[in-house]
Amino acid sequence: MNNTINILVYSSQEAFTKVRLYLLVLLLGFGFCQTNAQNIEFHRYNFENDIPGYKEAVKNKIRGDLNLRTYFPDHKIALEYYLKAYEFNPNNAILNRRIGICYLHLNQGDYALQFFERSLELSPYQNYYILYLLGQGYQNNQNWYKAIDSYRNYSRKDSSRNAQKQSKKRLIECNSALKLIKEPVKVKIVNLGMKINTVHSEYRPIVSADETQLIFTARKPITTGGMSDPFLKDYFEDIYSSTLQDSGWSDPVNIGTNINSEFHEASLNFVNNDNTMLVYVDDFGEGDIYISTLVDASWSSLISLGENINTDVHESSACVSPDGRTLYFSSERNGGKGGLDIYSSALTDTGTWGPAQNIGDNINTEYNEDAVFISNDGNTLYFSSSGHNSIGGYDVFSSTLIEGKWKKPENIGYPINTPFDDSFFVLNKEGNHGYYTSTHEDCYGSNDIYKVIFIQDTVVAPDTIVEVIVDTPVVITVDTIPIPDTPKVIKPIAFSSIDSQIVEIGASILLENIFFDVAKSTLRDESREELNKLLGLLQKHFTMKIEISGHTDNVGSEESNQVLSENRAKAVVDYLIENGIDKSRLVYKGYGEIQPIATNGTLEGRQQNRRTEFKILGK
Repeated sequence: MNNTINILVYSSQEAFTKVRLYLLVLLLGFGFCQTNAQNIEFHRYNFENDIPGYKEAVKNKIRGDLNLRTYFPDHKIALEYYLKAYEFNPNNAILNRRIGICYLHLNQGDYALQFFERSLELSPYQNYYILYLLGQGYQNNQNWYKAIDSYRNYSRKDSSRNAQKQSKKRLIECNSALKLIKEPVKVKIVNLGMKINTVHSEYRPIVSADETQLIFTARKPITTGGMSDPFLKDYFEDIYSSTLQDSGWSDPVNIGTNINSEFHEASLNFVNNDNTMLVYVDDFGEGDIYISTLVDASWSSLISLGENINTDVHESSACVSPDGRTLYFSSERNGGKGGLDIYSSALTDTGTWGPAQNIGDNINTEYNEDAVFISNDGNTLYFSSSGHNSIGGYDVFSSTLIEGKWKKPENIGYPINTPFDDSFFVLNKEGNHGYYTSTHEDCYGSNDIYKVIFIQDTVVAPDTIVEVIVDTPVVITVDTIPIPDTPKVIKPIAFSSIDSQIVEIGASILLENIFFDVAKSTLRDESREELNKLLGLLQKHFTMKIEISGHTDNVGSEESNQVLSENRAKAVVDYLIENGIDKSRLVYKGYGEIQPIATNGTLEGRQQNRRTEFKILGK
């Protein structure tokens, strides 16, 4: 898990590069169905019948390597080049492995697993590290037993110290998962919807006491200054605010330049009331904690918490106890247990924060502890850790303060925690539900903000069970429920089901069988049947005017998706013009990834989003 700079970074590109529908066709048709295929190296003599294609594929593979095998890898860009090389040669074990690595880092475990399995099938005796990667693929897909087998195989074959440590850690995670899923927490996990969550990254939610105001952090193209972090390959962070209205959450607004700059700022927690907020600031790579106050509906300029808190290393999260006397924060300073540790600081009589104290071995591990939050009664500390009994990445934990000491933390349970990063958990004042950052199947981007509602089964009469909200989180299967504030997406009408005489002007109709070459705008022959139906409709209704629109999932960059969708829409228009339809009756437009009709968090959803439609502009 990465960070707001170095620790909990939620890059919109971390999860948004996903394979297109026709790559899947390619996988099924050329790669994964060929169970007896041999590994084909990228050597000229293997491709004597297509030397130009071979040269271009090698160039793309090298470009992919340059983006992957660097100190700050760009998995999104590397993947785009690798997929082009894969289109030419799908039967190379190393290429399949590196594509899998890219998908793994982009939180696309389903695709990563397919490529790792294929790589091992093509070359069973390659570097043992493929077994570890395969284990990660299984773990991310929650196939715990296969993950355990892979990690054990890796441990048996590679006796190096690093391999033993890696496999041991992963085996602990998988075994922890097997225990936790036997007693799942009974919750309703609710995606906050498309007003809040987008194809970019949204995280670090904090909510006002009455839960009518949500403040969160996001990486968007509209970030202040409009720049991207050259190391993280994503937009700089800004803080946004949204208000709960009768219709749901309002459109988020930037909270202003007193806080947001052209670099990184991130929301942390409110202090005592909704008018004071802790803020993370990049400070040119160091990462420090500041405070801001709401004055006349505007947030004041930031004030540092001082040298006892902020150091020349990284401080990334913080919260203040309800009485305002104790600050809890995470830091990488020297003398810790390892990575980020959680510290406390007492408020002095002069109103400054005193020397920091590590809160101890019960909480802090050799791994990272971060994203701290204190309950309304001041007795329960919530935080995220990649140590303890995490089931993968960062999990949310809680610890109770007993006689001045924090007890051994407990994993707050599955399915709140997943094999991916789950963090920035905050609880409402009643303690019956919370908000946090995670990546579930209905995730619109790489990370979304979710509401977690804790539910208890209460027997009220013989053989009768009802669900009631409880005052505190309880360890008790997940129901994902619809949310009232999610804009209802109007799906297009299927072309096969329309009656052209009654379809209204402005209606969008889905062309169900339009196929293009992978990552290209070249129409495939199997598209002709659907195109000829459209051609017949236009010939029958010779005054009808239409717009052809192209849509993609959120694979690749926004720019490349926009260009691809427009080129594909143009290809359909060109076909119609070539077959006698006057160009004055046709308009084409590419919408890229901005009009999804389903979640991009599942294979099926991404397939639905990759589509071509037409809209009737006039009859």
